[in-house]
Amino acid sequence: MRCRYAASWLLKTASPWLMCLLKGALTVAGVQAIYQHLRAVYMLEPARSEHAPKWILLYVWMNVLDEIKAIILKRHITDHVHHIAAGIGFTVDYFYGSHRTQVLCQMGYIGEAVAPFYQARSPSLTARTPKA
Repeated sequence: MRCRYAASWLLKTASPWLMCLLKGALTVAGVQAIYQHLRAVYMLEPARSEHAPKWILLYVWMNVLDEIKAIILKRHITDHVHHIAAGIGFTVDYFYGSHRTQVLCQMGYIGEAVAPFYQARSPSLTARTPKA
């Protein structure tokens, strides 16, 4: 019985704030990549970031956690498709992407800028709990 309450607390309280922090960190990484590599990418010059693969792995693991939460909370099929497609795509970029592709992946995390606010404020993400 305690396990169920702990899981409910984790999904309702800790999980949204953890995701908020992760997505905020990804946003900062995206801004940093844009600041450092935008000219090179725009001019079609080589771009390389030693940190890009680490950020890609963080994003993949964040999608795994989001997918586990979506399964437990019985989210809509579009949530599952998003998490699976993003997870697979970024995993492929991690293993087979060029350095330039990995930098572009890191730049794309700027899109996570809205996620912390959405994650923290959206009642749909925090109100639902799994049914017993």
